[in-house]
Amino acid sequence: MREGFTIIECIFSLMVKTMTILLIQLVLPSALHLQNDSLKNNTDWYLFIERLEDPRCHFQISKVKNNQLILSDRNNEEYQIESGKHAVFIRSVYGGYLPILMNYHPGSIKYHQLNSRNVYVTAKMLDGEEKDAIVSFAEYR
Repeated sequence: MREGFTIIECIFSLMVKTMTILLIQLVLPSALHLQNDSLKNNTDWYLFIERLEDPRCHFQISKVKNNQLILSDRNNEEYQIESGKHAVFIRSVYGGYLPILMNYHPGSIKYHQLNSRNVYVTAKMLDGEEKDAIVSFAEYR
């Protein structure tokens, strides 16, 4: 009698390998999707903070309310940070706007002035994650 695998053992081995490959194909895309969403929210949040603190803009605090932030630049032009349905925008008083934060829960962004240069900002992202930061602006001279 020869040594080797029976046809049943070969079929069973192929079934186990097939099931393993199918399971990997099902799980891997959803895991990558969850990771990409989390990274996108973190990236959006840090870019939002970076845009507010951008030294080229030299923003200074003009007015802070719970859900409203008005900034001015070195030319004393005012900019309002507005919350929209799908994004937070920076809007000039002369018109025009730029989206600076996406994927946030509408109405969740709040501002609290800590001192003449710093504002504590909180927001809830669409995935439910709470974000917060202290934003430092230029000093008035």
